Amino acid sequence: IARLAQSILIDCIGFQIRIHQIETEPELMRRSRILESALDESRIIDFCKEKIDKANEDDQEKRVWEFLKVCFSKEPRQDFLSLLGYKADELEMKFGALSESHGVGAGELAEEMENLTTETSAEDDSSKLLKASGAFEKATGSTDASPFDNLSPAGSRDERVESKQPRKLTIKNQVSSHVATPFGISTQDDIDGLLSKALLTGNFELAVEICLHADNLADALVLAVAGGADLFTRTQQIYFQKRKGKVSRLLSAVVQKDWLDIIQYGELKNWPELLAALLTYAKPEEFSTLCDVLGSRLEADEGLKSSALFCYICAGNVEKLVECWLEITADPGSPLSLQDLIEKVMVLRKAVQTERQRQPSTAGSPKLAQKLQDYAILLASQGDLAVDTVFRTRNDLSRGSARVARDRKS
Repeated sequence: IARLAQSILIDCIGFQIRIHQIETEPELMRRSRILESALDESRIIDFCKEKIDKANEDDQEKRVWEFLKVCFSKEPRQDFLSLLGYKADELEMKFGALSESHGVGAGELAEEMENLTTETSAEDDSSKLLKASGAFEKATGSTDASPFDNLSPAGSRDERVESKQPRKLTIKNQVSSHVATPFGISTQDDIDGLLSKALLTGNFELAVEICLHADNLADALVLAVAGGADLFTRTQQIYFQKRKGKVSRLLSAVVQKDWLDIIQYGELKNWPELLAALLTYAKPEEFSTLCDVLGSRLEADEGLKSSALFCYICAGNVEKLVECWLEITADPGSPLSLQDLIEKVMVLRKAVQTERQRQPSTAGSPKLAQKLQDYAILLASQGDLAVDTVFRTRNDLSRGSARVARDRKS
């Protein structure tokens, strides 16, 4: 009865009648007032931080509030990526460590050699030689003071060139493809010869066909660029069909911008990676829809159902958040569980309203409307008229829901 009507206690002392208001859910009312204060005083971020701190023993709850907090950041997509474990600076550091583990960093060697060719201050030959020595020592691992100690014995120029260690090329230290040495052109009727003849006659489509026949996909792509946009597009599609590898589908999606294919068919164990791809590449007008598609797939998997919450938070989909929460919560009908849900709903709604400049609606979600109605009735049963009025107004309850709550208090 306490949930359906305001509880009262009547004392009769002489001719005096005293009516006392009784709160049967003191913790609910305390948290409700804290939430109301946070919403009214724009303390949402502090409120989220407090929820994160109190959820230390519940990793799922803590992570949900971390995602909700990011909804109010200046760069939410970038911060969502960080929560998923994808940070640009860390990725560059890991690649740097990987490249160093295979020898001297090519970037470091390139920088040293660049300094030799772009030096603007006056240096004598000996100082430049010492600088070259430093770069050479790093490349060879030599600790000798002289840069000449590791040189091969005197011989022909070609022998000296061949004795040098091959330089590892990267995007940052690329060198000219022109080599000042004579070269020949094949004229035989084999693959190389036919390719040469196709190039000499400007038949790029045939040249691409020859490369594809020889399974030389890289050359096919390079030639297709010279052959025009249509040829490149067709060659690109063939390339992705032929290329088999761990990142082939992802590479195809990035280049062709076909994110629906990845979201629909990517393995769900990689849902953080799928969501990260959307955060990085999806256009604003398609982002929410694609997040909802991924969330729906996760909801269909019993073991990953709770992960759908993060997709709906990123999408700003309050209705789907409620429906998913009801599916994964052990006791969704208890007063404090309802308070847990309302806190998430109100914070996400606030983010959608203020950060995304759009008004969430409860019209399309009967479950959300029902929970908001239940909450209004529960607050009314505790006799806190001000809080009840605030939440009924803020949540745009249907006329029927508001009337039910009002009738319970009358």
